[in-house]
Amino acid sequence: MDWRNSGQGFSNGEFDMKGSSKSAEAKRHCRSICFASPFSARLGVILLAVQALFVSVQEAYCQVTYRQLRSFGYPDQGGSDPSAALLVGRDGMLYGTASSGGALGGGAIFRINQDGTGYTVLRSFGSPSGDGTSPQRALIQGSDGVLYGSTSSGGTNGGGIIFRIGTDGSGYQVLHNFNGFSGDGSNPGGPLLQGPDGILYGATWYGGSSGGGTVFRVDTHGSGYAILMSFQPGMNAYGIPVNQDPVGLTTSNGITLYGTTVNGGASNAGTVFSISTNGSSYTILHSFSGTNGEVAPNELTLSSDGMLYGTTSGRGQFGTVFAMSLDGSGYTVLHRFDPTGGGPVGKLVLGLDGTLYGLITGGGSGDCGTCFTIKRNGTGYAVLLQVDNPPYSPVGLAQGPDATLYGTANGGGFGTLFKLNTDGSNYSIMRYFFTTGGGDGANPRGPLVWGNDGFLYGTSYSGGSNALGMVFRMSSDAGTYSVLHTFTHAGADGRNPNTLLQGTDGMLYGATYRGGTNGYGTLFKVSKQGTGYMVLWHFAIRDIWTVAGFLQGSDGLLYGTTLAGTLFSIHTDGSGYTVLHSFGAGLDGKGPSRALIQGADGWLYGMTTDGGAGGLGTIFKVNTNGDGYVVLRNFGLYASEGYAPVSLIQCSDGALYGATYRGGSGDSGALFRMNTDGTGLSVLWSFSLASSNARYLFERSVQGADGAIYAATQGGGSSDNGTVFSIQTNGTGFSILHSFGDGSSDGTQPFSPICQGSDGAFYGMAQYGGAMGLGTVFAIGYPPIVISPPTSIRVPYGAGATFHVTASGAGLRYQWLFNTAPIPGETNATLFLPSVGRTNEGLYCVGITNGLGGVLSSNAFLSVLVAQELFGPVFQPDGFEVSSRYADGWPVSSQDLTNFEVQTSSDLLHWTALPNTLTLTNGVLLLRDTNSLNSPARFYRLLER
Repeated sequence: MDWRNSGQGFSNGEFDMKGSSKSAEAKRHCRSICFASPFSARLGVILLAVQALFVSVQEAYCQVTYRQLRSFGYPDQGGSDPSAALLVGRDGMLYGTASSGGALGGGAIFRINQDGTGYTVLRSFGSPSGDGTSPQRALIQGSDGVLYGSTSSGGTNGGGIIFRIGTDGSGYQVLHNFNGFSGDGSNPGGPLLQGPDGILYGATWYGGSSGGGTVFRVDTHGSGYAILMSFQPGMNAYGIPVNQDPVGLTTSNGITLYGTTVNGGASNAGTVFSISTNGSSYTILHSFSGTNGEVAPNELTLSSDGMLYGTTSGRGQFGTVFAMSLDGSGYTVLHRFDPTGGGPVGKLVLGLDGTLYGLITGGGSGDCGTCFTIKRNGTGYAVLLQVDNPPYSPVGLAQGPDATLYGTANGGGFGTLFKLNTDGSNYSIMRYFFTTGGGDGANPRGPLVWGNDGFLYGTSYSGGSNALGMVFRMSSDAGTYSVLHTFTHAGADGRNPNTLLQGTDGMLYGATYRGGTNGYGTLFKVSKQGTGYMVLWHFAIRDIWTVAGFLQGSDGLLYGTTLAGTLFSIHTDGSGYTVLHSFGAGLDGKGPSRALIQGADGWLYGMTTDGGAGGLGTIFKVNTNGDGYVVLRNFGLYASEGYAPVSLIQCSDGALYGATYRGGSGDSGALFRMNTDGTGLSVLWSFSLASSNARYLFERSVQGADGAIYAATQGGGSSDNGTVFSIQTNGTGFSILHSFGDGSSDGTQPFSPICQGSDGAFYGMAQYGGAMGLGTVFAIGYPPIVISPPTSIRVPYGAGATFHVTASGAGLRYQWLFNTAPIPGETNATLFLPSVGRTNEGLYCVGITNGLGGVLSSNAFLSVLVAQELFGPVFQPDGFEVSSRYADGWPVSSQDLTNFEVQTSSDLLHWTALPNTLTLTNGVLLLRDTNSLNSPARFYRLLER
């Protein structure tokens, strides 16, 4: 505290006061005070405020941390192979089923807007708890607004289920589990029907008392289940019993049900039948002849004219469209399909215009299937679609209230949804279905690349919208993720990528295992934004299938190896492809592995998994022009070294460090060190089958910034699903940093080399496991630790204030906080406040993060010291009085009063506290000494504690 007299400061902050001579002394002393944190209970608020992972310094830990950054797959975009028509809901949404895919692989229930947007999975089947699988029939919407449907398999007995579910995905309930025994049916064979009585009616392909299928009933809550009809098996042309396979029901009056069987009848070509809702009066209304396409009927459509309309699939005879009365009379073939298009499928749609619309699996562009229309009297047959992108293998059709036709197809990859007008115009694909991952990548392989922009780049061997693999980009905190390129069937694109690198030009370069014009793989490049994709080279059978031995040399050329046994080079524009060496002659190695590096001497070093003098692999070196090829080491001569070498790096000491996939003392591979001239090979570590060990290192390792070697193995660890380990270059300090789990949530079997980011963390990929079993991206390393936290300081008003923190860890990011709120732009280890005022007084701390976690420092308090102005002294009969206030006019508070202490001395050497001399009046500090007249000379000093 600075004392002032009428606004003027005193030298060294001292003011002399003598009671008898109207002077005295007050000396100001300051000392730092460390305040304990008062806001640890508000740590959760801080976490939300700074949007980072912080823990209190007491909770910080120095052990290695493993984080799963991404589990591949889009659970809400799953489902594939739709096998039934869509349902147009009362809310205008389209509802449907996908017979496979979904988050659990057993199919899905979905909804989608009529314009193709808003696709949402309401339910994924395939739970291990006895849920149904493979929903192959259309949904219906009950009078209660709930969706009802069935699965063809799964359930507690494996025979399928009947279920109900809300249009928002809520309220899922299994109403019945089919078992196929004790007279029950199994494998529902058509969509459900709700009668006017509210009861659900349906049919099964199998089961019943005779095993030929059933007709059943059940109420909407699962009670009252009963078999109405058990079909007798029919006989095929070879005298072998076959199920009748009833495929669907309809009703005109709620009393009689009408349906079809695919088999059975006089010619075992199928029937149309009727049966009462109480199970009586079963009647075959028509038996199909089995000739001229009149075989294997599909579901029936009931028209307002009292007629039944349907199609027969034909079983290779192209099929028909037919009509008949409800009593079976008047059977008429309205149209016979021919080789130009046939094989009708699904249920006919009776359009709002009174016309029939249907689907055929043959005909149309490319003979892939199309839509047709026909009037109910059999005239006006026409094919509606002749397009370049037809609905491959259409299966179901529905009409919306605006007369638009909506269809499903299970070809063209993994199925599509399409729509068109009733005249065939405005045809469009609404959605392409994907595999289990919903269009995301699956089974990541190849190196994970730390880009010079701080993002991670990698490839998945499969998945993507075409299930042929993709290239992706993601941030190290998994906050952003995007697919850069999905490999396709189109043109001469490659498929199944298995390696990737970042070029000096910033482009990504990689190779595919298959595809291209010759089917043997490609080299490609793509920008880190996903643009500029280009196939650089199509491999031929002589240099079949690239492997991950792929690098860019110091000369800018790309170098790689092929499984067929070549070493090649190529320019980054795709020109100048040159085979530098062909393996396999004499005692040369065979089958170059994924290990290929360029040494500090400019030579290329690599490995083969076979061949050589020992017959079990080699290490070689060769000049970048193909000259000087020499085998440095032959494996198979010494058992302890292992065999099938697969991993090679050069460490900072100039030596080569590698691994063998098999052999060694534990027959699970070994780590070794070797000079670049092939001498001095020594085994650093032997892998084994022990759970405390790792085994089967397949990809290259990496030397960390700390000098240790880090790598991932496909096997070993507590669950034998792979590990990440570290070891010193002298062979000591082997440590398993992470054992991959059983795959239920953690990834398994990493098939990719790990990399170290500039943030110090190691990043890698596991090809299996994760939430959807499609693989993961992970990070492993050490979170930051606070070594020296910021300390509390007291700074005069208007002066600068500096806080500093010291922390361990790589790639540290800082965020300073003031009274729990982040300070914008303050993201360094040092915080400097150039000119502090009262508003700067308070608590300061800093959050420190890297790719593996974060820590929050302890708090430091900034006290801002404002000068005081002295007024007086005013003499009183019994002494004197001095008043003081803050120079900025800020009132002294009662809390401030406790910070001051008055001391007195007669010789300026010995000081004694003078209690009860300070008071506070209207924000002004008053010093009043009623005993000052009793001393000839008295000095005073005021201390701020």
